[in-house]
Amino acid sequence: MDSDWDNLHRNLQIGDHVDQRPNQFAKAVIKFKQYIQTMHNLGVSVDVFFGHINANEKGDKGIDDLFVNTLKGREDVLAKEIDTVIHTHDGKGTFLDIHKISSKTEFQIKDFWGLNDRDAFFERHKSQLLELPQFRFAKINYRIEDGKLIQASKYSSDRDLWIIGSNDKGRKTVEFDYIEALQFISANGFYRIHTSDLEVDQYKFVRIDDGVVSLSGPTEIRDFVYHYALQACKDRDVHSMLASRLGSLLGPDKLERLAKIDDSFDKFEPHIQRMFYRNGQLQITSRGIEFGDILGQVWQDKVIRRKFKRIPIIDHIEHNPDFGFLVHPTENGMNCEFFKFLLNVSNFWNIPGYTPSATDEMEYQQHIVNKITSIGFLLCDYKY
Repeated sequence: MDSDWDNLHRNLQIGDHVDQRPNQFAKAVIKFKQYIQTMHNLGVSVDVFFGHINANEKGDKGIDDLFVNTLKGREDVLAKEIDTVIHTHDGKGTFLDIHKISSKTEFQIKDFWGLNDRDAFFERHKSQLLELPQFRFAKINYRIEDGKLIQASKYSSDRDLWIIGSNDKGRKTVEFDYIEALQFISANGFYRIHTSDLEVDQYKFVRIDDGVVSLSGPTEIRDFVYHYALQACKDRDVHSMLASRLGSLLGPDKLERLAKIDDSFDKFEPHIQRMFYRNGQLQITSRGIEFGDILGQVWQDKVIRRKFKRIPIIDHIEHNPDFGFLVHPTENGMNCEFFKFLLNVSNFWNIPGYTPSATDEMEYQQHIVNKITSIGFLLCDYKY
């Protein structure tokens, strides 16, 4: 990997998942290892390594940079270092580090990026994270107060989800705090919901995250609690207790205590259309287009999975009482393939040797407007 193998995204914003990029690198290594291990099916046993270039004074990012810069003319130095480093106990070299992962679990591989320890991850990237008032790590919101990492949620408590004590014989005990756990789960957006396809006494589980509602389930809720405990607590007895008993501790009967909400998210209004993107909400009316944060709540399948960026295609549509409608595209519009498609399928007079009349031109423009209007109507959730 390049020398930025452990860097966070450069342009992090408030509320971003700061571990997204490190997770992508870790998953790439895990998949690489899984792929290489399929060679065992062919009777071939190999060791698996992953490595990365070390940052240097000349700013070499990848192996290609080393070859054309620092090690130009002495490329054999790198080959010799690779052979040396893979046989050292720590895998550290001058130009690169290499780590043997043949026997590493997925959990252990993630340790290279600090993904299993929120405090270690914070210390590693402290300079960058201090610039963010709030961010997410392992799907949980955090903020920084007085240089310390604090969980940020509408419910804040100094208590843990587990209680460490001792019995009459002085042996260590670990108990589960149900009230604290249910409050923690609710504070992180998990609810019960009744939808129209269910019987009166039935419900589903959902999670509401930044206004986006997605279906969840008891297994996902338990995973959320367990992975939080792995991040927040280093006591192996706590991990063992949760791993062995969480299925019964947070079974469906216990999760019935979560707050119940109604499915009232699809509220369509006449004369207004809302569309949702990864980076916000689009509000369209006859007066114009506004873009901002998601206001209210919306089902996940209604969110278009890309970021919105407006590129005006049509400058305006003019209505001439004598001529009819005239469509005035922008420069970008004339380069838009779909708009050109609408023009082409509206032009029935594009015949060699035929000169369209004023009436033909008027009808041509009307066809374009009809198609635009029809598509617009289909895009509207509210139907008359």
